[in-house]
This record gives sequence, structure tokens and C-alpha cells, in this order.
Amino acid sequence: MHTLLRLALLAAFLLTGLLLKGQNSVDAAAPKYVDSDMIATVMGDTLKVSIRKVDRKYVVFSLKGERMKQKLEKSEVAAILYKDGRIENFSNPIVAKKESEGASKIRVTYSEEDVQVYRQFAIVEGYYTGSLRQVYSNEFLQRMAIIDLKERAYKNDPRVKILLIKKVSFTRGYGDDPSATVVAEAYTR
Repeated sequence: MHTLLRLALLAAFLLTGLLLKGQNSVDAAAPKYVDSDMIATVMGDTLKVSIRKVDRKYVVFSLKGERMKQKLEKSEVAAILYKDGRIENFSNPIVAKKESEGASKIRVTYSEEDVQVYRQFAIVEGYYTGSLRQVYSNEFLQRMAIIDLKERAYKNDPRVKILLIKKVSFTRGYGDDPSATVVAEAYTR
């Protein structure tokens, strides 16, 4: 139930940000049950925080329930929802990593049925390692590792048509940079 409430709150926050993009941030009203500030990152993560300071380059905050101050560059923040109801949207989202034209045409699947008419010819690994200073969701780490996987597969052989994901693993731990590794089989016609 608690997870469902979080998802509903996240959806309302993101939808409100999209609908009110053209309005002044002072005019937007937050849901009445928000008990802390929230940061939506351009990577798709939402953090419950206590905003300490927003200056020209950084957003300084503490995670909810913690005292340690952290900071994100403004270019990594899509929007801030303050608990008093204000929403501040940032118009300078960064593009995390862009795929090359050839790699963007490679299809990714998790099903053996999708590769039955193709011929396997290689095993490829993709990696992504984030920064210990940032907060990443597993979905984001996996998405970035798949982009790397597609780039590596295309560079090894431009004939790759489809990648069958066999294994996804994450590394998270105290003192370790968060990372993801994706292993796939490469197929061609």
C-alpha cells in the first residue's frame, strides 16, 4: 500500500510538472499530502529531500531523515517540488548518452522466441558505472548499460540486428560506485 501511494505521488508530481510547464512555478499547487521537498532528476529518479539551498550552479539538499548535505548540479535536475506547493522546473536537462545511428537500430529482447529466425554469432557485454556521489535507480543503470551494449555490439560487427539479454547484474555497496553489467547474445540474419 505504501509503495502504491509513492507511485501515485510520483505520477502526480511528474504529471503536474508536465502540465504546468508553461506556468510560473509560484502558481502551481502541490498535492496536500506532500510532507517533504522532492527532486525529480533528468535521469528519471525522484528523491524525497529537504532543500537546503539552490544557487546558480547547484541544488544543495539532505535526503529525508538524514543530516548530511549533498548537492546536484542544476543541469541534472528536471524539477523541484517544494512542500509548500511551489514547483520549480528547470529547462536545461542533460542528455545522458546518445546512441549512434547504427546502434539505435539494434533491437533488444528478453525472449528466446524473438530470435528463432536469426543466427547467433557473438556474446557481448555492456557496462555502466555511475558516480558514488549520485543516486541512481536500477532501471537507469540498466538502461545506460544497454546503450553501451548496443554500441559495443555495433562496433564489433555492424551486421547485428537483435540482442538477447541473458544476464543483468548490479553492483551497489558501501564505498562502491553503483554499476550495471548486461550480458547478451548478438544475432544477425
